[in-house]
Amino acid sequence: MATTITPIGGRAEAATRPGPRDWKAAASAAGPVMLGYLPVSFAFGVLAPTFGVPAWAAIAMSAVVFAGSSQFAALGPLQTGMSPFSIIFTTFLINLRHSLYSLSMAPEVKDWKQRQKLGFAWQLTDEAFAVHSAEFAKRTRPAGECGKFNLLIHLSWAGSTALGAVAASLIPDSGALGLDFAQTAMFLALLVMLCSRRLELAVAALSGVLAVVLTTAGLPLWSVIAPTVIAASAGLLLENRTEKNETTKEATEA
Repeated sequence: MATTITPIGGRAEAATRPGPRDWKAAASAAGPVMLGYLPVSFAFGVLAPTFGVPAWAAIAMSAVVFAGSSQFAALGPLQTGMSPFSIIFTTFLINLRHSLYSLSMAPEVKDWKQRQKLGFAWQLTDEAFAVHSAEFAKRTRPAGECGKFNLLIHLSWAGSTALGAVAASLIPDSGALGLDFAQTAMFLALLVMLCSRRLELAVAALSGVLAVVLTTAGLPLWSVIAPTVIAASAGLLLENRTEKNETTKEATEA
């Protein structure tokens, strides 16, 4: 746990050096995510060679890119020889949702050092955002704990890809195993964990319907960010209206 240092004539500031308790808290929160990453990243390591992506490149993608959706989405274009610019632009659109994650997390990390914010943003995946949001809602968390959490899940993702790449040579027909559904299954489990209220279920349902409509209409690149923004905005408006009605009701009864 971070200690408190009080400089002469100054105010108390928390030291940024993490202690053993940071490791313990980080490992406790990261455990379920690491287990969830294992089958998905393993599947990526197995499938990548079937798309012409060498094992070393697949491992490098998991270590540097660290974004399951864009990694899986890039396999097809890489196999067809699409230009690097087109692949980068495609994955950029897919990952635009991360800008919303960063906006949501910004108030929680406003007192961190710049390098800590940059590292946190780089490793802010869907699953990391879900855990960080839940933990920040309960307590203030030091940068050291959050960084160690991100490091553990990052190592789990890259390590599982390496295991999958090794196993790829032992699996004659990886497509028949349905490994490409692993990521979808993980997102469904994550959705169930996050949706504890009817409003959240309604937002998830609306975004899902919009995603299907856009994909069917031939706009798959916009089927992630557009439904997210529209459904989240609708949910926010509905929640604000509900709170306003409840406030009015309480004032009337008083």
